[in-house]
Amino acid sequence: MKPRTLTLIAAMLLLALIWWLTLPVAEPIPPPPLTDAERAYVRERHRYHGITASIQDRQTGERYFYRDGKRCRL
Repeated sequence: MKPRTLTLIAAMLLLALIWWLTLPVAEPIPPPPLTDAERAYVRERHRYHGITASIQDRQTGERYFYRDGKRCRL
């Protein structure tokens, strides 16, 4: 290959790399705020299980917590 061709290929790869690095990062969508009834339900379930916090699954919306290394539904 000629040096000019190699330079052209290197320039194209460099431009592709710069384009890829400047792509915007997708930010996660926060879950909608809880209503008062949902908040009361979650608070009661926390009290029932004797926990202070739980995790909400982003895909299904289901709440869960970990006890003794096992995932438990709220």
